[in-house]
Amino acid sequence: MSIKVLILIIVIKFFSAFTVSAFDEKFLLNTIEDSWNKIKTMSGNFIQYNSDETMSYGKFFLSKPFKSKFIYENNNESIITTETLIVLLDKEGFRIDSYPILNSPIKNLLVNKIDFQNMETNIKINENNNLYDIYISDLNQKGVAIFSFKKDSLDLEKWEIIDEFDQSTVLEFTKIKKNISISPETYKVIYKNN
Repeated sequence: MSIKVLILIIVIKFFSAFTVSAFDEKFLLNTIEDSWNKIKTMSGNFIQYNSDETMSYGKFFLSKPFKSKFIYENNNESIITTETLIVLLDKEGFRIDSYPILNSPIKNLLVNKIDFQNMETNIKINENNNLYDIYISDLNQKGVAIFSFKKDSLDLEKWEIIDEFDQSTVLEFTKIKKNISISPETYKVIYKNN
């Protein structure tokens, strides 16, 4: 066999492997997307690991579009998201502070129909043990979100948000219930009179 034929075979195998890999990634993203888009509400427990090595835990609720609530059981606070804000509440439900949510990866996850292919971000998917990890980074590379889905059920297992200062926050989810009834009162914010 000539060296030219051998090189041609190697090149063809390389490009066919790349094409299959790209096709598999697109198919996998579409499958995860379809599964996630069927979920309208979700609740369960979470454990949060912070960059400063502290840990928090509690219950969470999600209602598409854009609503989520994280009730921290070990520090008497809650966080609620809306389409425009992240709101910090005290244990009675009064607003302590709020921040614009802007183009947070969490906001992208809470839309009615996520579309990974048309997000204005860089997206990469990896297989890791029993998880599919979807890496979503800003086009300007200021932050990264990693959403991990179980291979067998495609349930959301955890997410990790890494900000522009390399500070990481990881939330792991357990006891998940999907497409359940969640009262709109769950996301109520009480504003103090000044």
